[in-house]
Amino acid sequence: MLDDGLDAYSNEHLSPRLDLTPLLDVVFLLLTFFIYAVAVMVRLDGLPVSLSGVGGGEGLRATPAHTLVLEADGALTYNAAPVSDLEGGTALPAVLERVRRAQADGEPGEQVLYLALEASEPTGPDRGPAVWSLLQSIQLAGVRELVVVGQPR
Repeated sequence: MLDDGLDAYSNEHLSPRLDLTPLLDVVFLLLTFFIYAVAVMVRLDGLPVSLSGVGGGEGLRATPAHTLVLEADGALTYNAAPVSDLEGGTALPAVLERVRRAQADGEPGEQVLYLALEASEPTGPDRGPAVWSLLQSIQLAGVRELVVVGQPR
């Protein structure tokens, strides 16, 4: 009777189980290695780049800022002053003419007009037409260098 109980727990009736997961892992690692090895063996034709030496330069100098801000309510400010309150001109064309003259007289890259868009509520009025109209006015005024900036997300 004791022998019958032992036969019920013997391993003779169980089939051996072979787990293929480690084998597949090794196959994929080898495949990745060979693909990478082939990619490295390909000769890339690059363009030679001559790098200039590094030397001391002159000190920094202040460059005049030209900042035009389109506020959330549609108002324009130039260098923190409302466009309608500026001396020498009461409209946007006068401001843009001032920037265009400064760009024509200054060094390239020094007289950049920064167009800042103040953050507004997502449910607020659509400022797309106002921005498009402003960009067209800037282009028609002959402003050469413009950088549009906004709030980081």
